[in-house]
Formats: sequence, C-alpha cells, structure tokens
Amino acid sequence: MTYLDKQVWIRKSISDNSREEKEGNLVRDEYLEGAILEDTLQPGLLMEMIVKHGEHHGRYKTKIEDKAGGTLTIAVPYGKGFLPLRPGEKLNLIFVFEQESYLFPAEILNRQISDLPTFRIAQPRIAMRIQRRLYRRIHCLQVAYYQMLGPDKTLGPRQEAQVLEISGGGLLLSTNKKLHEEDILLVQLTLNNDFFDVMCLVKRSEEIETGSKGFRGYYRVSVEYRDISERERDKIVRYVFDIERDLRRRGMI
Repeated sequence: MTYLDKQVWIRKSISDNSREEKEGNLVRDEYLEGAILEDTLQPGLLMEMIVKHGEHHGRYKTKIEDKAGGTLTIAVPYGKGFLPLRPGEKLNLIFVFEQESYLFPAEILNRQISDLPTFRIAQPRIAMRIQRRLYRRIHCLQVAYYQMLGPDKTLGPRQEAQVLEISGGGLLLSTNKKLHEEDILLVQLTLNNDFFDVMCLVKRSEEIETGSKGFRGYYRVSVEYRDISERERDKIVRYVFDIERDLRRRGMI
C-alpha cells in the first residue's frame, strides 16, 4: 500500500470509526501490513469486535474460524443469544501482535447460520497500531452541576447533569440541555465529600432516545478535562480506583 493509499484509508477510517476513537480512546501510531499481517491473521486468532452503531453497539469477543479467497470467517459473538448483525454492518476489529494492539475496520459481507454461526469479512491490507485509553473509566451515577463559558468568558446559569461515567481523562454526562462539540463547561464535582470545579471541553453530544414511544429531550455528553491540576486529577483517579475496588469486593465486576 502506497503512502497516499494509507492517507486515504486513514481518512476513511477516521470518518467511519466509532466516536470512542474520535475522543482519543484509540490513538493511531504505526501499521502492520504485507506478509506479517497475512501470517498474523490465521484461524484461531482471538479478536475484539467493536460494533459502531445501532442497538447492538458495544464490544464483543470473537476469533478467526477460517481464511480463504481474500476473506476471513469470524465467529459470531454470543451473549444473551448470538449477535444478530446483518450484511453491510460496519465493525472495528482489534487483535494483538507481539504485545501490541492493532485495529482494522471491516464490513460484514455475509453471515452463515449453522451450529457455529459466522460472519465473513474482507481480509484487510493494513492494520493500525493503537494505544488504549490512558485512564480507566468506571460507571457511576451522581449529580453534578455545570456552567457554560461564553464567548466573552463569562459563565452562564448553573445547570444540573448526571455523571454516568468518570475517568482521569473526562466524564460522560446526561443533560436535558443540548450542548455542542467544542463548548467549554465549568463542571462542579463532588467526590467523597470533596467539592471542586474543573474546566471541560465537550467532545461529543448526542440525543438519547428512550422508551417505547421514543421519548426525547436528554443528551449524552462526553467531555474532556482541560486545565486540570495534577492534584485534582489524582483525586479523580483515586475515586475511580475506590469505586472499582468496592465493586470487585462485592463481586459486581
């Protein structure tokens, strides 16, 4: 693959890839291609499948079952039943080579329903080396407050939000106000009875559809900390660690 081909492929991957990657959850670095990639993608290789859109979006385990004619046959993940994806749906697939993780985008060409259901995808010509999230994220549910920073650097009215996830790098919030990418917020957090403010940048905002009638009006907002002190970041990381330790002790993760 030429340098120009790589740039085209990267741009397509950026536009098609999951929002998690746009947030910096996956950082592009180097490539795996040619004979090394060919020799690595063999039957039995375990992979992580990322479904990017739709009601089944999420991360699943799979493996290569067969390889022939420029295609890979991969196992259909099983959870509460086999994952009912259809031809044309787009995926990301991650595998490990020499202790490094690599990613390539794929599209389901067809599916085989049998004793061992499988998907067939095109064999990739190139895979990107990726770096995983720097900070561990944990689910939580607590109230926070935020104020939007206006163009004149003044703060808007205080609004309530729910913290859905927290990490040392940012937050996932639920709000009843529409926010936009690149909005700047002052978020007021309470962690273990410790109150502090942190400036955040909105990286993603999408409307949540809930209920059988598609009730709307709430938004899922991903924010990244900006201008945060290491002391404050350490507080958040310790808080995440304490929650995770408690959940493990109770057998919940």
